[in-house]
Amino acid sequence: MLIGAHADDDELSHGTLALLQAHGNQRWHKSDHRAAAYLTADAARAAMWRLLFEGQITQEGLKEYMVPEYLLYNDYDHDDENITVDINDFVEKRVSAGAKYVSQFGPGWKNYKANLSEVELKDMKDLARKKIRIRDGKAFEGFRYYRGLPDALGK
Repeated sequence: MLIGAHADDDELSHGTLALLQAHGNQRWHKSDHRAAAYLTADAARAAMWRLLFEGQITQEGLKEYMVPEYLLYNDYDHDDENITVDINDFVEKRVSAGAKYVSQFGPGWKNYKANLSEVELKDMKDLARKKIRIRDGKAFEGFRYYRGLPDALGK
């Protein structure tokens, strides 16, 4: 699942992707998340071969590109993480975004409704806030950083 794209060259470098993909063996994820991970890896693989997108190359002047770096994310198993990102400046955005998942975690699980009451919205935000990981007083997300060909993403 693509969640980030461009960073400065002196940071991780542009073309960084975050995938919901497992290190080692495939782990269970919802089928749409698993499909998004495989499709993202397939897209990264295809981007390396100029003949797969000849129309874009000949008409738009695009070049083949090898995605050099990946960030792999797993929200419940943190054993494979080898890099963390400080998200302190984005906590409230993350909480607000998390509160939108009414059909997955909230009162909409059994009876979906688009507009939550103030109490339901507060409960959803509290749930989202509880999922934020804190270390040394700062909010962070953990990832597995991988550099190399997309064929070895899960290894």
